[in-house]
Amino acid sequence: MPTRFVAYGACFFVELLAKGGFLVMKKIGLFAMFITIFVFCGCTSVDDEYSHITVFVSFEGYNLGHGFYIEPTAITLPPGSSAMDATSALLYQHGFEYSTTWGLDRIQNIHPGTAPNPPAYIITDLTTGMGDGSLGSFDYAEAGGWIVTINHFMPQVGADEYELSAYDVIRWQFSVENWGADLGLSEDRGFWTNALYYHADKTQLIRAISAANPEMRQQALAVIIDPLATAEEVAALTVLINTLEFMRENVPYPVIGAVGGEWAVIAMARTGNVDDVWFDGYLESVQDAELQTWTDYQRVVLSLTALGFDASDFYGNDLTAGFRNFVPVEQRPSHSRTINADIFALIALDSLPYSGDRMQFVASILDAFLGMGWGLGDAPDIDTTAMAITALAPYYSQPEVGTLIQDALNWLTTQTPENPEQLAQIIVALTSLGGAYGEVASDYIRLLLQHFCLATGGFIRAGAVNQMTTEQAAYAFVAYWRFRQSYSPLFAMGDAR
Repeated sequence: MPTRFVAYGACFFVELLAKGGFLVMKKIGLFAMFITIFVFCGCTSVDDEYSHITVFVSFEGYNLGHGFYIEPTAITLPPGSSAMDATSALLYQHGFEYSTTWGLDRIQNIHPGTAPNPPAYIITDLTTGMGDGSLGSFDYAEAGGWIVTINHFMPQVGADEYELSAYDVIRWQFSVENWGADLGLSEDRGFWTNALYYHADKTQLIRAISAANPEMRQQALAVIIDPLATAEEVAALTVLINTLEFMRENVPYPVIGAVGGEWAVIAMARTGNVDDVWFDGYLESVQDAELQTWTDYQRVVLSLTALGFDASDFYGNDLTAGFRNFVPVEQRPSHSRTINADIFALIALDSLPYSGDRMQFVASILDAFLGMGWGLGDAPDIDTTAMAITALAPYYSQPEVGTLIQDALNWLTTQTPENPEQLAQIIVALTSLGGAYGEVASDYIRLLLQHFCLATGGFIRAGAVNQMTTEQAAYAFVAYWRFRQSYSPLFAMGDAR
């Protein structure tokens, strides 16, 4: 299991702005400032720092269209080592010889041999390199050369003088415009020129990728090497990876339940995580369980479907039978008389889809509309309204359904969510609708980030990290991630088979 780093101050909210951060906040806005806080606050390893420290080093040629020369790599060194020590160790691992003058001058045999294909912001007409497989000073432009940033900022001393701390992120990037303008370097990042674009801080994402599954790691690398990736893209992926790791650590054996059970399994499975031991333990608990309520059956059907099973024939048992037939409310058991029973019956039936009285559940949800939204009482509430929209999203093209969804959205977007769980349900609803509605979900992602605790990877409710809050936030981030990747919505699980 990868070592978790601990941010000074334990948990950070967007309101706790780091001293000196006002300039960045003014330039790139509150959301990006949240990302910058991660770097200003620093990190310390929970391992024994007296014996070693771990840092991350990469070599990048995105300004030549070359991507990574060496992907971010963890390097372990004695305390007191310099950034150049870490650099040398990585180049030695890959068998690259190099030379130094005032800094890293030239690396032999690192050039991929392909012609440069610079991004559109490069102004200089590029010339040629040495042609011998090396890459270094004055190649392709008068200002061509290697420039280092550490934790997103340009150090004020040379790499051989910079003493490393645990989990520092060292990025060697090849520049051809004004010695760093094409790296997004400017005055607020320790440089003396104007940046050609805003370069989002990838420090925390680079630290997180060791905990990512292969698919998410590849997506993280694509975001890291994309100079124009937005702070929002970087943050959402960083938080998602950290939160999934938090759940893996804090739910060692998921079992049937609204906490530490199905929602954690769904969040993990819908990101493509493969953890046979973790999932097998849950499957064993399902085989041994005696389900009681509609909601138990619905959660289990959703989790099994996310894992690629047909829940209508799970070891010979049809788990949809516990709720798939519509029963008038007054004839139901007391535990299944709320609108939530109809909402999640519809979500579960449509997850594969399964056979059931889906149109009667649709009609029941429509009949329960309270003029502006849905609620468990006489007035609409945020959670129920968002969940009803999620259930009805596949039927949006039906005129009556579309009209009520739009009315509900008009009301929902005027409300102020009171807690992370409400934000999570809104995000799932908007991404279930997709298109322009999915784009609006980014506004709620920003708000949900305010409750994230970097030190643990969990989400905070009432001043402390909360497991239920974290699981709901996790599947909301999964829903948003899936939307951004143009995958099917969170609960549309036909692609899991």
